[in-house]
Amino acid sequence: MNRLVILGAGMVGRGLLGELFGTAGWDVRFFDIDETVVTLLNTAHGYTHFAVATGGTRETWVPVAGAGLVTDVDAVVAALVEADLAATAVGAAALPKLAPVLAAAVRAREAARVGPLDLLLCENLPDADAVMAGYLERDLETPAAGRIGLVTTSIGRMIPSSRPDDPPGTVRAEPYGYLPIDARARLGRATLPGRVIVDHSVPFTFYEHRKYYIHNLGHCFTAYLGMAAGDELVDQAISRPEIRYVVRAAMTESAVALASRYGTGMGELLTHVDDLLYRFGNRALGDPVTRVGRDPVRKLAPADRFLGSLTMAAAAGLSAPYLCLAVATGALQLRRLGWDETAVWECLGAAGADVIAPRRDLVAAQMSGLTSGFDLDGQLDLIERHLAHTW
Repeated sequence: MNRLVILGAGMVGRGLLGELFGTAGWDVRFFDIDETVVTLLNTAHGYTHFAVATGGTRETWVPVAGAGLVTDVDAVVAALVEADLAATAVGAAALPKLAPVLAAAVRAREAARVGPLDLLLCENLPDADAVMAGYLERDLETPAAGRIGLVTTSIGRMIPSSRPDDPPGTVRAEPYGYLPIDARARLGRATLPGRVIVDHSVPFTFYEHRKYYIHNLGHCFTAYLGMAAGDELVDQAISRPEIRYVVRAAMTESAVALASRYGTGMGELLTHVDDLLYRFGNRALGDPVTRVGRDPVRKLAPADRFLGSLTMAAAAGLSAPYLCLAVATGALQLRRLGWDETAVWECLGAAGADVIAPRRDLVAAQMSGLTSGFDLDGQLDLIERHLAHTW
């Protein structure tokens, strides 16, 4: 039986990885910082995974071979020496703390002559493999290449936080449960479950960019428009025709830019857009707009969902007025955090003067129009006038 060690037993660890590998017959072991979660997993020898959809809930029992505290370095290293595969799902900020433990495991595996370990990096972090390599090399003192397989992934499953009235250990996620990985970084030979997607027809950055610039973009754009409309949940927001219209338009602009960059067809990308819109409307998830829209500073980073998608669209020669509207909703969140106008435009300008400067008047007008709520007719008029001027 293949053995997977998961570092992090939170939403992604149990909500995706544990369920995906555990139900495929793998021996799954968790290490986490939360003693309560560790105790629950060891007591029950598993957990119930709830795949929730508007049409009903599917309950799946996920067996767990064992769990421990990630602070127990000796236990973690011993488990990693015996593992066929490992994964991190701890959050980008915690990766530096894992590096010394992982470096110790690399050295221990080399001493035991068991071969290099593949590590799935299940983090919402651009260039996660390069970042993790940098952390590891400070402890290994030599390049990590060839000593550990740093495998980036694209997490597409939506897994909301637990509700206050949920029983301890509850894991609720949408039914979608595929995991694209960058298989070219693998050093091991373990046979992976069928829902792990390996696609050599495009660079793996295609899947990363599809996640950031179509999925993440559309999800957060929906949340910010929902806030403007007074909605509490993402499914409420996307059920509004006027919000669905502009969100789909922005996601489609990103899809066109993605197809231009990678030379792929539009058909599958548009199907992906519509599938995501359907999934955003999953009432059973009960996903708050405040959760999806939190941390606007990070989401307005140059390579993240809003400015990254606009930059890619600009490179493809697109005017992208609906992506401009998405950027405007994000910028408005910065204003609500107390940022002054100069600071907001400095943030937006980080994407590059050639990206923002030609669109500044439109984004400014869109921001102004959003201050009193979302008015589709008014925003469409702004876009029409902008396009007429552009043409």
